[in-house]
Amino acid sequence: MTKSPKEPIHSMTGFGSARSLLPQGEILVEVKSVNGKNLEARLSLPRGLFSLEPDIRKLIREKLTRGNLQLQITVPEAGEGAASFSEDSLKKLSEKLKEQCALLGFRPEGNIDTLLRLLQLEKEEERTILDGDAEKVLLCVGEALDKLVESRSEEGEKLRKDLIARLPALDNIVARIRELAPGVVSDYRERLFKQLKELSQTSGVAFDPVRVLTEVGIFSEKADIEEELTRLSCHFELYKNTLKEGGVIGRRLDFITQEAFREITTCGNKASSAEISALVVKMKEELEKMREQAQNIE
Repeated sequence: MTKSPKEPIHSMTGFGSARSLLPQGEILVEVKSVNGKNLEARLSLPRGLFSLEPDIRKLIREKLTRGNLQLQITVPEAGEGAASFSEDSLKKLSEKLKEQCALLGFRPEGNIDTLLRLLQLEKEEERTILDGDAEKVLLCVGEALDKLVESRSEEGEKLRKDLIARLPALDNIVARIRELAPGVVSDYRERLFKQLKELSQTSGVAFDPVRVLTEVGIFSEKADIEEELTRLSCHFELYKNTLKEGGVIGRRLDFITQEAFREITTCGNKASSAEISALVVKMKEELEKMREQAQNIE
């Protein structure tokens, strides 16, 4: 029976939104994120919400650890410009302006543009979020962030399954290289003896078998990749366990992948074999695909 992961894995790519109805109108919170080395958040807030920016950033830090994030809060309106102003509202504003001018002893001067501008300012003041509504706004932001986290979790689970499914192919490559490794030394020994035998027949000078065996022994030590293969198997086992444990593991997976690249590169340099070189290239291709996937993990 397979054990469930200890913690979820989160992708750094996701989207979330939420709405809340306030006396000043309905606010819409939209938040999206993509991968990034650290946590960076860009906020787009209405003028009346500028004072809530520190609280919003605190909420973001509580729920996320990595990713480039964009959060926008808007107040949808029925219309734009003059079309949203009714004849009744313009009439009331005009009368109000005349009354105030009469009280102050001014002559009311202006045109329709003046009235529209005053009405626009009045509406903007009406939309200013009052202190009593701050909690509702932050709850709405929290809801949008929770949906973003849920979205990132769903994508993270897909990444987990994909990466785990790739590991057996890497284990198979390690096993195949281990099978081929002893043949590298035996092939070298046979080629060396053959070349020296031909040289001896041509020159008439006998070669020292002991010296040849010494050279083969030196080559065997230089070409030995058992240690690298063992470390590769350990890296892949650690990679799998890290994925199963879950949590914030993106940087750890990247480090393990780098170490695996280093070991397989050493194998290719030490083992003078066309077959092993081809397998090294194949493993590097798989590791590169895995690295690209892991770069999206928080």
